[in-house]
Amino acid sequence: MGISGYFGGHNKRLFGRNRLVEQNARLALEISHRSYVFEIGKIALSGESKSLSEDARIKRAYLGA
Repeated sequence: MGISGYFGGHNKRLFGRNRLVEQNARLALEISHRSYVFEIGKIALSGESKSLSEDARIKRAYLGA
């Protein structure tokens, strides 16, 4: 089972709150409810993952759009 299957199916039911550090921004935004974007060790952006995935800055810098 891949990480998306594990966290996607078990996220809230089993664990409540989790911390996931993931280099694949698209995957991280798909399987999380809230995200934090770090740049040079500091939080640059944060918010609901759905909103961040629609943000033009995130699309341009991390999602290849």
